[in-house]
Amino acid sequence: MRGGMVVALLLAILSLPIESCSTLDAHSIQYAGASRFPASNPARVKILRGEPTDRSQRLGEIVVDASVDPAPSVSKVEERLRMEAGKLGADAVVVVYDSIQAIGVYLLGPWWNGTVPLKGERQLIGVAIKYLNPAINGPG
Repeated sequence: MRGGMVVALLLAILSLPIESCSTLDAHSIQYAGASRFPASNPARVKILRGEPTDRSQRLGEIVVDASVDPAPSVSKVEERLRMEAGKLGADAVVVVYDSIQAIGVYLLGPWWNGTVPLKGERQLIGVAIKYLNPAINGPG
C-alpha cells in the first residue's frame, strides 16, 4: 500500500507543469469599421518602432504577452507579432507599447524573514497598418 502511494505521489509531481518554460501568447483585435483585407504573408510584414512615413490605414491592434524568466527570444516575439498582423492583412505593425508589467508577487522563505520577488510579464502592443500608397502596396 505504501509503495503505491509513493508511486502516485511521484507521478503527481512529474505531471506538474514546469515553470521554467517560456510562454508566449498573442491575439489581435480588428478595429470596428476598418477595411478588411485578405491575409498577408507574415514574412513580409515590417515591424516599425515609430510612426510610418507613408500614408496608411489602421486595421487593428495586436497584443503579445510573454514570460520574462525565462523569456522567449526576440525573434519568437517578432514572429508572433508578424503572424497576427498577417491575419489582419497588414503590411506593417507599429509597436506602440513594450514593457514589463508586474503580474503578482509571492513569498519565498519563512514568513518572518522571507523575500517577496515580483513576478512579471512582458507585454507588447502593436497597431497593424495597411499602406495606402500603390507603390508600396501594389497596384489595385
